[in-house]
Amino acid sequence: MTTRFPTRASSRAHRARRSLAAEALEPRVLLAAQLVKDLVPGSVGGYPSNLTAFGDKLVFSTAGTNPGLWVSDGTDAGTVRIGDQWVAGDSYEGRRTVLASRSGQAVYFDTTDGLWKTDGTAAGTTLVSPLESFYGGNAYGLTESGGVVYFALAMARPRAVPIAA
Repeated sequence: MTTRFPTRASSRAHRARRSLAAEALEPRVLLAAQLVKDLVPGSVGGYPSNLTAFGDKLVFSTAGTNPGLWVSDGTDAGTVRIGDQWVAGDSYEGRRTVLASRSGQAVYFDTTDGLWKTDGTAAGTTLVSPLESFYGGNAYGLTESGGVVYFALAMARPRAVPIAA
């Protein structure tokens, strides 16, 4: 009995006889980033930060040469500046300086001159409480419990701010 081993020529011939077929891929959605609005035109940029979901909108701040508070519905026309406050940031352990209330009525944020709130409009952006100016008086660790906003303020007495409906 003789055993035959395939040769290179016979392997190539066998592969050529097989029909080639392509399998269809599952449907895919390609994700892409798109500029909604040039907040601060030029090479400096606006450094958007403190992005906070607020209903179907986004409240955020810019820094750099043109600091301010903004609201966006995701469109160019719906992205507007609602205040010129410099919203503070606290990079230490990711402590929050911006908080959307659970009631969905306001976003609270810290600035260099106090604790502010906004309803997403320029007219509805108001100072809630001036803060003591110890190292800028920045509030951090904003949290809400029982309809009251709590925050920490370095070397100052604790405060509670009721959320107005």
